[in-house]
Amino acid sequence: MNILEKQSAPARGRARPTDRNGAVALRSLSKTFDGKHAVKDLDLDVQPGEFVSLLGPSGCGKTTTLRLIAGFEYPDTGTIEVSGLRVQDLPAHRRPVNTVFQSYALFPHMSVADNVAYGPKLKGVPRAEIRTRVADALDLVRMGEYAARKPGQLSGGQQQRVALARALVNRPAVLLLDEPMSALDRKLREEMQVDLKIMQRDLAMTFIFVTHDQSEALTLSDRIAVMNAGTIDQIGRPADVYDAPATAFVAGFIGQQNFFTGTVQTAGAEAAGAETVVVAGEVTFRTSRPAAGVEGGNGAEPGGARGKGAEVTVAVRPHDVVVEPLRSPGVNQVRGVVRAVSEIEHDVHYIVETASARVLARTRRGAEPPLATGAEVTCSWPAHAVHLFTA
Repeated sequence: MNILEKQSAPARGRARPTDRNGAVALRSLSKTFDGKHAVKDLDLDVQPGEFVSLLGPSGCGKTTTLRLIAGFEYPDTGTIEVSGLRVQDLPAHRRPVNTVFQSYALFPHMSVADNVAYGPKLKGVPRAEIRTRVADALDLVRMGEYAARKPGQLSGGQQQRVALARALVNRPAVLLLDEPMSALDRKLREEMQVDLKIMQRDLAMTFIFVTHDQSEALTLSDRIAVMNAGTIDQIGRPADVYDAPATAFVAGFIGQQNFFTGTVQTAGAEAAGAETVVVAGEVTFRTSRPAAGVEGGNGAEPGGARGKGAEVTVAVRPHDVVVEPLRSPGVNQVRGVVRAVSEIEHDVHYIVETASARVLARTRRGAEPPLATGAEVTCSWPAHAVHLFTA
């Protein structure tokens, strides 16, 4: 009996074949622990050969979702299909997936080659084929020359590559990765991100990647599923999730935001380009963007959730804020005092305190020196940078 068999319950279902190799479909998936939902009525489709990241804070359900796909947990309700096979009742060792964990879990007494060969040996793969598979897997992760070493003789990045090779050597239809680079320093993590993306493209294999690191998800993913309280708030291409967040939670989690709570003064009609005016303290916002988070999509009926008098959340990203010497007040701008300035790489970061809020701004470093702490300034932003969210 192998390790996965020991961790899994007996098989309770029968697989049915199909040709959709690498596709994953989750339907109405739910899992509770101590009466609390870790995953709730979750639906997700992953296409063959796609790189999808499950992104969210600790406790949002992303790792539980991965463990449900892997077979380390069983759902309370719902179905899981991998390559068209119904697998929610199958033990982990009978599912066409492999998992790379945060901890590399390499056997310290075995060589690199023996660690990678362990899985195929348990599956009864012939010795000659195991040797070929192991050599191919180690070459893929650029660890062929370290085959005879023990894990203790490797760096963290090298151990991570061996863990990847050990998962790939079994030739799964889907590779599941649970924050596999969290223990690496920044430089190694960035190198591994590049290698992982190239590897996934070359293999044309489906990767489902769990992370709480927004930049990692934006860099690697074909699509990102942003999870919150056991559900998916939004799924889409990285640029779409970043530029058009569907909820205030997504807006705040993907990058920084300046948030304001305001009241709708003029509600734009459904027609394209119609403007909505929101007042939040001393700031007047004007935007043609519809309010997100409304039942049924990104718009709302006049007089509804974003009608006149409605309470809304306004969001503006720091890189859309322009900081300049004091000028006359107007729409989409606010006066304030610079409280802090820092220069990071090619950017200048400002913290500006206004009468009722604190505004973060990030601008590109120019020929002129940054504005000084204590300077009275005007922060402004274009109308298209204003996002509105309703409850």
